[in-house]
Amino acid sequence: MPNAVELSKLGKLVEAPVIELVKRNKDFTPVDLRKVIKMGVARSSNYRDEDVQEAVSLIEQCLKWVPDDRITAEGALKHPFLLS
Repeated sequence: MPNAVELSKLGKLVEAPVIELVKRNKDFTPVDLRKVIKMGVARSSNYRDEDVQEAVSLIEQCLKWVPDDRITAEGALKHPFLLS
């Protein structure tokens, strides 16, 4: 669920009914991306904890609610996860 600041920013971009749907929806529960990624990575892989953290950082930046808060394509290509 977006926080108050994100809802305020979203309110400037979308119609009020969309904001109300977001506020009422109970399915926006936080997901621990570290756990999800680690479940998908074989134990014998060469991924370090730092790699997983950088992947989580990139994914979280890509999934920001407010478009202006999201990482740009250029920023994503310069993200440490893609540079390592």
